[in-house]
Amino acid sequence: MNKSAFIRNLIGLTITNIDGQAESDIVNIETACGRKFIMEHHQDCCEQVKVYDIKGELNNIIGNVIINAIEDIDDESWPDNVPGKENSYNFTWTTYCLETEKGKFQIRWLGKSNGYYGEEVAFEEIVTENNND
Repeated sequence: MNKSAFIRNLIGLTITNIDGQAESDIVNIETACGRKFIMEHHQDCCEQVKVYDIKGELNNIIGNVIINAIEDIDDESWPDNVPGKENSYNFTWTTYCLETEKGKFQIRWLGKSNGYYGEEVAFEEIVTENNND
């Protein structure tokens, strides 16, 4: 079972692994203290939500304390080079930016739909028997 969380819950934690890439529909994050997080879209029907791109070096994040973590949601700008605009009425960019003293790391998601289905990305903590409140 997972519980809803905020990206800022990563501040002060040390990331040991990030598993995800462009075109993924899920990103897993593991921390040194054993807490695990997941970014994913809970599919409803006909929407498409995937990681569009990742910017930054993993070496800037892995093994370093997160000093800033931001989520940004934008449904205003659609770059000309992104296919699918003609088949979508709605779109949403969801960008997660993680920062350590060594640099920044960004995961940008693109959600597309006909306007009826949500395009949000869920950020959740993976709850196990060991960390269940």
